[in-house]
Amino acid sequence: MRTVNHDRNSFAKTNIDSIHHRISILRQLLPKVNTVAEICCGDCKRQYELYRKELGDISYRGLDIDPQMIKKNKANQIDCICGNALDAQVMKNFLHADVIFFGPPLSDHCDGHTLLQFNEVNPSFLDFLRLMYVDLKYDGLINCICPRSTSLGDITWLYNEITGLDKEVKVPLIHYSHSNRTGNDEIHETRLKYIEVWFSKKHENNWEILKLGETDSPSLGTQE
Repeated sequence: MRTVNHDRNSFAKTNIDSIHHRISILRQLLPKVNTVAEICCGDCKRQYELYRKELGDISYRGLDIDPQMIKKNKANQIDCICGNALDAQVMKNFLHADVIFFGPPLSDHCDGHTLLQFNEVNPSFLDFLRLMYVDLKYDGLINCICPRSTSLGDITWLYNEITGLDKEVKVPLIHYSHSNRTGNDEIHETRLKYIEVWFSKKHENNWEILKLGETDSPSLGTQE
């Protein structure tokens, strides 16, 4: 498993625009969300604060394998567990969540510079979906936060693999998240940051494509 190199200025934190995008999409897919979980959460102070500000007094719980990250999050009064995302006993603590954001490290050393390909990401998206939907019978939303190099072929492969194990799993929405800033708020030209595939057993299999943050693209809700 990859963890943050704490001796470097990591660019692995989620940028504020992508968090606002997720909030907008949640308002569309799950207007009455009460519980949010973030797996491989890293430094999740910004997410925690924005979700609670924009979605109400929700329950939030994170998980990360890095003890230093757990200590940092707990110092900010965030409910956070140290453990492996593929450990069934650990993940039973998250079955109550309405939505799970699964954001494994997408670059070597979590520095944002040497990006991984879809099939290089560890823990893998298929392994996580299999654990949650098939083994643990989770019935909520899962947002798989994939590297920006992810292709529709990769997504189709992932969908075919998981529906081969559980035909109830669907893809209501695929989001191409764009932003003009890093997780440390450094400004640059607008770039594709993540490709986020939303899985669900309760929504239609629409494969709706959104490109929030892209120049002149339609947006959902109000963003700051």
